[in-house]
Amino acid sequence: MQEHLMKCVDILKSKYGKKLIFVALYGSQNYGLEFDGSDYDFKAIVVPSLDDIVFNRKPASTTIEIEDGLCDVKDLRKMIGCWKKQNINFVELLFSKAIWVNPDYKELFQPLFDNREKIVHYDERHAINCIVGMAMEKYHALFKPYPSQIGVIEKYGYAAKQLSHIWRLKDILVKYINKEPYLDCLTPNELLRELLIAIKSYTYVYSPDKAKSSALTAIDSINEFVKDFEPAPVNEKIGLVMDEVTTNIIRKALKEELLEA
Repeated sequence: MQEHLMKCVDILKSKYGKKLIFVALYGSQNYGLEFDGSDYDFKAIVVPSLDDIVFNRKPASTTIEIEDGLCDVKDLRKMIGCWKKQNINFVELLFSKAIWVNPDYKELFQPLFDNREKIVHYDERHAINCIVGMAMEKYHALFKPYPSQIGVIEKYGYAAKQLSHIWRLKDILVKYINKEPYLDCLTPNELLRELLIAIKSYTYVYSPDKAKSSALTAIDSINEFVKDFEPAPVNEKIGLVMDEVTTNIIRKALKEELLEA
């Protein structure tokens, strides 16, 4: 895992140099759902340059191919925005099993790790809406012949990866509502893990009708849990922590750029 991380870091350093401040693994390896052939995907953060800010350029947000998967690269401002929106694909990064932080920015970045449990509850309404929305997206994708899943749709009649995602999202939501530690929210228990891998790898094959019924059962359960949930107010104090980290990192990066000019 660390080897894959450092390969990604080296590729990004050659492209972004000192602007690269953070790289982390995301996806199945972080919660024990990988199997043979699983990609190693990463997300990275870069800081804007003086010209980016002066000329109001669109913050970086791109995906690049790496040796064993993909890496999403985002401007720090956009990544903090994603964390405030509570998208689990992004807040997961704060709990990743493989993280690299630019040593020059480690101290400034540390408050995000120190407050990660508060960050994932920064806006609980957004967090819950995100999980529910993602589950519905996965349901609508269950039978869609997208290029990445047309082969399995033709063979099995459904995309098992989407079904496994729905059940995993249901598990995350229940734990999140129950205020369990977020790493526990992300990590299924052993019984569920084995079931999700069996579904995902087609070791356990459903008929298309059974796959649809299973997905709807999970979504009905999600809606039932959400129905009476009262989210906490937005944690403005944690919002300020995230803003301060953003300001401090960009200030440092701009100072260094000006000194080198």
